[in-house]
Amino acid sequence: MDTLILIHKLLGTKYVFWDGREWSSNNKGPFYVSKDKNINLNYIRNNGCNCAGFINLLFRNKCIEIPDFDSDYPGGTYAYGFGCKWERYKKNNNYPKYSLLLKPYIEGEDEGHIALVLENNKMAHCYPIKGVIIEDIKHDMFEYICTEYSDKL
Repeated sequence: MDTLILIHKLLGTKYVFWDGREWSSNNKGPFYVSKDKNINLNYIRNNGCNCAGFINLLFRNKCIEIPDFDSDYPGGTYAYGFGCKWERYKKNNNYPKYSLLLKPYIEGEDEGHIALVLENNKMAHCYPIKGVIIEDIKHDMFEYICTEYSDKL
């Protein structure tokens, strides 16, 4: 499925915080880590996801391996922090569509955040209270950008 079509199908999906207990590579929310390309949209829309889970779904849709898949905590903001080639984000630069934006995970302080660059200064992400949305890029929120998957998504 085209990435933008999948994003539009996920719009309005509620944000769900990780409960701090179970983390799995068996397709469980809110991270939805799996090597299976098949995505149950009704289940996800009814049960919600988090920011990393949203990006994991986009990766799965295009058969892109989720970062740190074989670890204890695959596919979270921490895993993305080490699993991608990041550079410092500069708000005045033009970045390719489908680049990843990252606010890094800092243990004990910040769970971080990850989003996807769209066109016209827009981003798609799953955010607390708002859920999956498309909105203007919040330039001051992000420190890093990864362009290595932009041509794969």
